[in-house]
Amino acid sequence: MAVDVPTITAQILARLTTDAAGSAVRAVLGAGADGIVHGDQLKRYTKQYPMPARPLIAYRWGPITGASFEMRALLLTFWPYDDPPEPGDDPTQRYARINSLLPLLEQTFYPPDCIPFGRIEATNTGQEFPDQVLGLLTRPITFAFMTRG
Repeated sequence: MAVDVPTITAQILARLTTDAAGSAVRAVLGAGADGIVHGDQLKRYTKQYPMPARPLIAYRWGPITGASFEMRALLLTFWPYDDPPEPGDDPTQRYARINSLLPLLEQTFYPPDCIPFGRIEATNTGQEFPDQVLGLLTRPITFAFMTRG
């Protein structure tokens, strides 16, 4: 059976954007569920079409790894974004809201078999860095949805 990417991705995003499991994440976001956007949307924001309030989360689907006769992984990276600190703010708190989102994202997808026909687990948390293009702070976290197919 082939990996049903549209169904899997819809279930993963629904868990984050509408299910009770993602409510703690949505509560921290400046715009709630509207603050969860595909990475391509970040390029479209203008003064007339402003970016959602921060913090926000952008996501991007990665490759599907593995041969069709073995376990396969569908990779998904979330990029929590936040505003840089204002002058006079405590510099040690620069990434505090972003870092507080990381365990909430992991809890959203617990237990690992919460998505039918596979397992989803965090596989990598990247380093903190300022996004020079957007002028925001970020730190990626990647999940792998493992399934046969």
